[in-house]
Amino acid sequence: MNSPRSPTRLPHRFGGYLITSSLGTDALGSVYRALVLGGDEFVRLRLFDAPELTPGPVAAALTVQPAAIFPGPGIVEGPRQGVVDGIPFLAWSEAHAHGLDRVVTALSMERRHLPPEHALFVAERIALALENALAQAGRAGTSTEGHGLVWPGFVVIGPSGDVRLGGFGVASGILPFISRPGLAPRIGPYVAPEVRDGRDGGPGADVYAVAAILFEILTGSRPPLDSAVDAVPSLPRGVGDALRAGLAPARRRASIGQFRLQLGQCFVVNGLSPSSRALATFLDALLGRDRDAAATEGRPVPLVSYEEEEEWERALARLDPSVEVLPPPSARPRSGPKSRVPIPGGTTGRTRPGDKPAP
Repeated sequence: MNSPRSPTRLPHRFGGYLITSSLGTDALGSVYRALVLGGDEFVRLRLFDAPELTPGPVAAALTVQPAAIFPGPGIVEGPRQGVVDGIPFLAWSEAHAHGLDRVVTALSMERRHLPPEHALFVAERIALALENALAQAGRAGTSTEGHGLVWPGFVVIGPSGDVRLGGFGVASGILPFISRPGLAPRIGPYVAPEVRDGRDGGPGADVYAVAAILFEILTGSRPPLDSAVDAVPSLPRGVGDALRAGLAPARRRASIGQFRLQLGQCFVVNGLSPSSRALATFLDALLGRDRDAAATEGRPVPLVSYEEEEEWERALARLDPSVEVLPPPSARPRSGPKSRVPIPGGTTGRTRPGDKPAP
């Protein structure tokens, strides 16, 4: 059964949010930037509306596992979840962060991969988030089985290079559909073999997922589903061993904490000094080239500056929900004569520098 369709006209009110910008789609559905109605906060809003998903199980997982969301190092800020008109959703405060899946796509287009210090830093931060969540779950007396569905679509990298993980508590609603054609090739490579076979993965499944992500961002290719360990290439000292310790069922680390320590040893033996600032600088250059290529090819150009967009979106949030609205500034041509942007209801939008008065 197909999922309910998500809104395609923007801006669009979705529950307590005003959806203002599309950030793309992936195997699980649509990702937007949205403004919390009645406030001043923008969030990253994910709708689980992919045709391959049946929304009921995802909604049930979000309903019965609210305690699976924890604040702390490496975990997305301001997480919230729910169901609106039958569509399950997650929302995080990282409205301006880059999804790791977008980074992977940009690297693939340039046939590149992350330098080892950046790749190890990303993997170590994801492992830290998982370790922190498990520790908090244990203290709270809730489930300690782990995340269950770590993949690039649930990882975001902020403008300052901070790496955070979200998506806690939804694995049980998504994994039953993992063999479907739209999900298997895009999410399957990050799911441990025992889980793909229908068995319980436990914390070891998260170790596999982090290793699979590290393999991809280090090498530019996903690990094969059948013989991932044999495919580990020649890498800096200790990194190949760490990948095998995450991917091989017989050699896999028993806990995410042990695996994180092994990743840390790779920094030391190779004299690497990773930092969030260095990662942010690298991604800014990478995604800047992606913006240039998008403009050349006529594809939508990702936003560079958000201030004007946000001012416009806050103005829309104050309008009556039945009012028709104009496309946001990012959807309008960025070249040629400019004019003031009329806000529906008889008001006028903020004039940009260099704009000519409207007739």
